[in-house]
Amino acid sequence: MVFSFRSTTFTTAFFAEGKEPQQVYMTTIRPGMVKGPHLHFVRTGFFTCIKGNVRVVLKTDTGFQVFFSGENHEYRSIEVPTGTPAAVQCIGEEEAYLLNMPNPAWTPDMGDEHSADFSDFDFNS
Repeated sequence: MVFSFRSTTFTTAFFAEGKEPQQVYMTTIRPGMVKGPHLHFVRTGFFTCIKGNVRVVLKTDTGFQVFFSGENHEYRSIEVPTGTPAAVQCIGEEEAYLLNMPNPAWTPDMGDEHSADFSDFDFNS
C-alpha cells in the first residue's frame, strides 16, 4: 500500500501506473538524525522504513505534512511527488533502514539534487 499526501485513503495498487520504481536502494539513519531536506524536480520518491521507525516530513504549499513508516507504523510506503521538498528523520532508539525507490532511477549526470529550507520545522518535537 502507498500512502500519498494527495489522498487520505490507501490504494490497493502498490504503485500508480507509470510511477513504478526504476531503482531500489537502502540508506540508514542514526537515531535523531535527519536526511535531507532536499527535493527533486525529475524524480518521484517512495520511502519505506523496513527496520526501526522514521518520520517523513513533506513541505507543501499549505505547510508541513508528516508521515511515519517502520516497525510501529505498519511499514507504510510514502510517496514524495516530484517538486516536493522532503526530509526523513529516525525517531527510534535504533538505526533505521530506509528503502528509497525513485522513478526514474538516479544517474550520476542527472543533476537532480536540490537543497530545501526546513528551518521553520522543529525536528525536536
